[in-house]
Amino acid sequence: MFDPALRELITSRRTFLSVVGGALLTACRSSTGPRTLLADSNEPVLVIGAGVAGLTAAKALHDRGHRVVVLEARDRIGGRTFTTRVGTATVDLGAAWYHGVDGNPVAEFADELGIERRLQELDWELLFDEVLGRTIGDEEWEAIAATLAQVGGPFTRSRGVSIAEALDRAFADLGQGIGPRGARFELEAIYGSYGGPLDRLGTTAAFDGEDRSFGGGDQVPDGGYVRVVEALAAGLDIRLGVPVERVEQGEDGVRIVAGGREFRGSHGIVTVPLGVLQGGAIEFDPPLSEPRREAIERLGMGSFEKVVAVFDEPFWRPEVVTGFGYLTGFGPDRVFPDWVDMTEFAGAPTLVCMYAGRAAERAQASAPAERIAEEGVAVLRRIFGERFRAPTAVHATGWTVDPFARGSYSYIPVGVDADAQRALGGREGERLLFAGEATSVEAYQTVTGAFLSGLREARRLDRGAVIRAG
Repeated sequence: MFDPALRELITSRRTFLSVVGGALLTACRSSTGPRTLLADSNEPVLVIGAGVAGLTAAKALHDRGHRVVVLEARDRIGGRTFTTRVGTATVDLGAAWYHGVDGNPVAEFADELGIERRLQELDWELLFDEVLGRTIGDEEWEAIAATLAQVGGPFTRSRGVSIAEALDRAFADLGQGIGPRGARFELEAIYGSYGGPLDRLGTTAAFDGEDRSFGGGDQVPDGGYVRVVEALAAGLDIRLGVPVERVEQGEDGVRIVAGGREFRGSHGIVTVPLGVLQGGAIEFDPPLSEPRREAIERLGMGSFEKVVAVFDEPFWRPEVVTGFGYLTGFGPDRVFPDWVDMTEFAGAPTLVCMYAGRAAERAQASAPAERIAEEGVAVLRRIFGERFRAPTAVHATGWTVDPFARGSYSYIPVGVDADAQRALGGREGERLLFAGEATSVEAYQTVTGAFLSGLREARRLDRGAVIRAG
């Protein structure tokens, strides 16, 4: 098993960065400032997107007494959160964890609702090496730990290059033994969680970014994120199945064409994913400003996908109760590298594989979901051999090819910084605003970032807007 002390040092940004409280949320809750842009309007605010950002903005304004209409392209709410049944298990196919709970406004909101949560350790208790054809032993774990200690300094000192280039520099001339292969696999898994291809993900943003995490570890809301989403949506006027095609902004308000229908409002809040904006699915009149167009082009939309497998019995236990890894040679394009045991949270024996970046992009572009699911199960058969039992249900996600997402969440490429996130969010002219996790400097890629961005734009229209449970 990997040395937990070293794993604590070489870990993801969501646990090694300085912990900050919910300063923005506190400011929002304590504000008693006057209403601003909506003071004299009788038209509804039109919110585009019923994901967490859109629902948060809509709820904050609705609770202040404003008319709000939410336009959602899907036939469900939640956006890139999606709690559903896979066989006998309840799983989140999109966002699944609070990445820290101390000062996390989403966790605080859920706590106020009485939604319980449980800590989950995310670690490998077993690592199968495809080159060796077996699970690695203690000596091999020690070799990996020693290599990590050797390369940690050179790797984290790299700036202005991609993660892939920083890794190439740090691992140059170390050979292809289990130590270098396992150590690089560890680092690729950590930074692979950003979703961007490692040859595009920038070291400067990854190592020195302005995003912050929350203490308290990764925790799972009981029943999934759907309970948070439904609480945000309660009482709102939400129109499903109306994909927005055109947004017009005039002196007196906004006109939106969606699903062949026309909607008029005083203001519009655009909360669709960055990938949808990059794909040009929505036409804006007048065209978006140059800084916002540049931000859309320069930021990256990453791929982070899952394979969910449900079983009659947890044949991987007692050796594994947290997770395991599947190591395949060198290179960042590994598919099915990281597996998590979600049994205690899903209500049935359940394994969830997470894979990301270039590997996810290629898999999604070349294979249907059914084949991806089959290939994921084949990896389990390879790892566990005679102990393996066929799953009763399998599901593979497809956020990368979903026309209403076009990716999983944003990332910051080489040569780009938080200024692009700031340019993407906020006001466009007098009547249009932008929110979403990609506009959140503090917590991009997360539900928390989406939540805070929605509240930010609601407060831009009404300074007294807050989020309360109930």
